[in-house]
Amino acid sequence: MAVVKDFKCPNCGASLTNLYSPTGICSFCSSPYVIEGLKNILSEGIQGGTAFTATADMLHDKIIEILSSNRSAPVDVFDNTVIESCENFSVPSYYCHYNGTSDYMCEIGSVNKVHVYNGSSTKQVRETHWSAVTGNTRAELECIVSGNSEYDHVINDIYNPYRGSIFLNVENLTFEPDAYNVSYNRPEGVLLDTFVRPAMEKALAESVEKQLDGKNYRNLSTGNINIEKDGTVDKVIVGVYHIVLSHNGKRFDIYTTADGVGAKCEEMPNDTNREGSINELEDIDKKVTAALKTAKIILAVSIFAVLLFHRKPLILTVSSLASMFEGYNIYNQSNKLKDIKQKIEEFNKVVPDLLGKFLIEKKKLDGAEKLLELK
Repeated sequence: MAVVKDFKCPNCGASLTNLYSPTGICSFCSSPYVIEGLKNILSEGIQGGTAFTATADMLHDKIIEILSSNRSAPVDVFDNTVIESCENFSVPSYYCHYNGTSDYMCEIGSVNKVHVYNGSSTKQVRETHWSAVTGNTRAELECIVSGNSEYDHVINDIYNPYRGSIFLNVENLTFEPDAYNVSYNRPEGVLLDTFVRPAMEKALAESVEKQLDGKNYRNLSTGNINIEKDGTVDKVIVGVYHIVLSHNGKRFDIYTTADGVGAKCEEMPNDTNREGSINELEDIDKKVTAALKTAKIILAVSIFAVLLFHRKPLILTVSSLASMFEGYNIYNQSNKLKDIKQKIEEFNKVVPDLLGKFLIEKKKLDGAEKLLELK
């Protein structure tokens, strides 16, 4: 039987090695011990998992990265965000490895140039011709699924896409005596239909897109999906760091993987006034861009009319006036668009500039010392 290689005596801290039983007597201080983590691991048949390897600095950097990812963060986000608490715990999960195959059907579009006669002239237009194609594809799926439904919102996000490099065989793991403190409540039998099949359908669709190699397609559908019945499912135990932040009295939760790489923030500090202003600027940007595009089309039509009907005074006059008006309109809209884009650019620089100043001054978030308390 594979066993965890190193536990610490809860009384003297000495290593308890080569354990095959969750209870015993410490050879150094003669204290009896009960290693709940090992007891659960052995009873559940855990085959591997992740060790806690993130340092305090790594976790602090991850928090800063998350806070700075919100462009509408408050301008005091680094000065007034406080690390309230930090804990680490392990969650039992499933490692799923399946291969799948599927037929697919879609329409491939090929663009042809055709000549269209409109009554007075002939013009060349681009026309897309759609033809049905069928084929088959395959995909490989590796994922981690929480073995406890209460942690779906954490485990299924921070540990996927799957990174096999951070997982160890169970005999190479090191835990504190009470490290394993969450139990399974999800049976293995529900994994295929509830988690594997939907993920495999997505993976197969992505495989088809890759197979089509940039071709123009539509109405993609997959069918006759076959998921290998001998797919691998292993019980694993994955580590989670849970960090609680506060900003102006409001709480925010951050969860990271055991190595501090994968992370999820339920919510982050946000300035609704700043968010509203950038949304307004981007709405104006879209409207001005659309108006500018329309004005350019009208200008092109007007110039074409001037050239085509230069011998018809009325049409020539109207077309000339339209050309001048749209030219002036394009000038104004272009200047307005330039001004709007500059304001958006200035807005997007606020948080990066705050971050740069914070890093140059080598500051730490208030409460950063709590990260050092993690074992």
